[in-house]
Amino acid sequence: KTARRIVTDSEFIKNFLQAIGIDASKVTVIRNPVVIQSPADFDKQTFRQRYSLKQNVVMTMARLVPWKGVGTLIESMRDVLAAHPGTTLAIAGTGPSEGALKRLVHDEKLGDSVVFLGNVTIAEEKQKLYGITDVFVLNTFYESMSNVLLEAMSAGCAVVTTRAGGNPEFVDDQNGVLVHYNDKKQIAAAVTKLLDDQILRQRLGENALQTASQFTPENFVNENISLLKGVQEMYILKRE
Repeated sequence: KTARRIVTDSEFIKNFLQAIGIDASKVTVIRNPVVIQSPADFDKQTFRQRYSLKQNVVMTMARLVPWKGVGTLIESMRDVLAAHPGTTLAIAGTGPSEGALKRLVHDEKLGDSVVFLGNVTIAEEKQKLYGITDVFVLNTFYESMSNVLLEAMSAGCAVVTTRAGGNPEFVDDQNGVLVHYNDKKQIAAAVTKLLDDQILRQRLGENALQTASQFTPENFVNENISLLKGVQEMYILKRE
């Protein structure tokens, strides 16, 4: 409460701060930036074979903790596979829930349709994964402005995510699909619809890229500089 200015990356957090008694006029929303990468040039079929991925790829990238909803996403694959048996769920990330999630895959008998990729930190490898992804899903209970969603959108992926936190501030029905957190039926229906309709996937992916293109590093830097200049001017005036 003693800070002159507070910076956050979403209106969701700004509203939360106001709810706990912070003066909203002190809070500035500056969106996270993303660097638009050129599409990776690689043999997609060879890449799929390397990771044992089928023709259709649904990917999530997250820390493997309960509130990221990966367990429900795994369970939703039953309905997806009923319509599109040639589909793999690729899970990028590690975390304390990894063992339980692997047991869930075993118990659900989905071993040939779910692949754990571990942490993917090399930028080129990430771009290749986005390049073979048909649908990117983030079934999350809480987000402010998700960097991984921005990355997926900047790669032109069709995204499915929740209405949680700041997600609806930059994902809508023109550039993605919003679902309720942990709603297995909604998630499965959204993924299935996108796998059914290549034209819809392409349109959402193109619009997602256009949205992500607004959040440039240059804008991020300029907005921060402008904020700092304002704080400096306030400090000078107070001293005078």
